[in-house]
Amino acid sequence: MVFFVALLLPRASRSRFLPLPALDRARLLEIDRVEQARFVRDAESGEQIESTSAHGAPKTELSVGVRTVGELFRKSGALLWQGAPGVEAILRDLRGQFQSQLGQGKVEELLALRSLQSQLFVEALSSAASAEGPSMELQELGGDLGRLLDRGWLGFEPAGGGVSVPPDALRLLFRVRWGTLVGCHRQVPFGPTLEEQRAYYSLYLLHPPLAGADEVGRALERVAYARALGQVDPSYPADFAVGSLLLTAGQVEQAAAHFRAHLQRSDSGPYSLLARNHLLLALSSP
Repeated sequence: MVFFVALLLPRASRSRFLPLPALDRARLLEIDRVEQARFVRDAESGEQIESTSAHGAPKTELSVGVRTVGELFRKSGALLWQGAPGVEAILRDLRGQFQSQLGQGKVEELLALRSLQSQLFVEALSSAASAEGPSMELQELGGDLGRLLDRGWLGFEPAGGGVSVPPDALRLLFRVRWGTLVGCHRQVPFGPTLEEQRAYYSLYLLHPPLAGADEVGRALERVAYARALGQVDPSYPADFAVGSLLLTAGQVEQAAAHFRAHLQRSDSGPYSLLARNHLLLALSSP
């Protein structure tokens, strides 16, 4: 109780309180299980056993058109990894091929392709931990996401202050990126559920990958994730979160505006007392 009260009292020039959404871990693991089951592979040989629908009905081997989607995805990833020109043209081809296959009713096959590539991505990350350098597989499947390895952010064990990201979360990161590149991120059934989006943004809020150890930079990077989470999850106190982050970054006037906005919407909600104290802190800052 003493610790909780201490959180409510302004005792420093910067806020360090950041709300995170409550996650249904069991639900997230079930989603991951279903996603992996869309494309089952032999653990030793890596060969396909069978591709299945979400209902467990056996499917045939992926068709040429769907495999072409996978090849174009890999090409775009390689260009993004290298920072090479021409990626926009490849992405146009990728999205066009995807929509063509979607128009032919290849929904389950496309989902199976995404499942396969997400599993290969996690395996490539696991191998990179003990290899001298990133494999071509990781470059093609990871693209700019795989570049986070350079910052010690992606991996199974934290090394040198890095972040340990569990395999199910890695697969979620991959699925979101896959949908973004392919152009189906908001398209049912390819887009993430609300629970997946909460988990996705929670990971980035906890471990912003781009700003390094700089506290102000990390706070400002988190602002974008908090705003994005607020757009997809109306229950998330985005104004309070953004205000807290801006206060940490020393942007007191902008922080005060967000605390006021939060209080206008939720004058007696769970964060109202904290918002009032943070607002007073912002207004009293030089």
